[in-house]
Amino acid sequence: MDAQEVNLGKKIRFIRQMQGMKQEVLAAKMGVSQQSISKMERSKKVSDKKIQQLSEIFEMAMDNIKNFDEENTIQNNFALRDNVINPVKEIIAHFKEEVAKRDERIKKLEALLAGERVIKQLPNPRRQMGM
Repeated sequence: MDAQEVNLGKKIRFIRQMQGMKQEVLAAKMGVSQQSISKMERSKKVSDKKIQQLSEIFEMAMDNIKNFDEENTIQNNFALRDNVINPVKEIIAHFKEEVAKRDERIKKLEALLAGERVIKQLPNPRRQMGM
């Protein structure tokens, strides 16, 4: 028995989990029950028909599913972890800048409004002269 064959169900389970997909969701996409997915993920063999269907759902080539190396994937993720820019930090920085700009615009508008109030409160010389 081929080592790839022995672990094919495990590989499918790992790929599904990496994609954040629950068994129920995969089952619905494949048109089978959740129990069928559970059984397939415990299986040593999976038919090419199912692998083809999975390749379309996972958007992966069939060979990539068959030859998937969980350990290699984990090691690559750890190696890349420190070199990846954290998008959350960038998003927070962006919104802090936007909030600062908005606050500055609010201050300017408040100053303009305060200036208009002063102008409106000043007596109109024409009204005082009866014009």
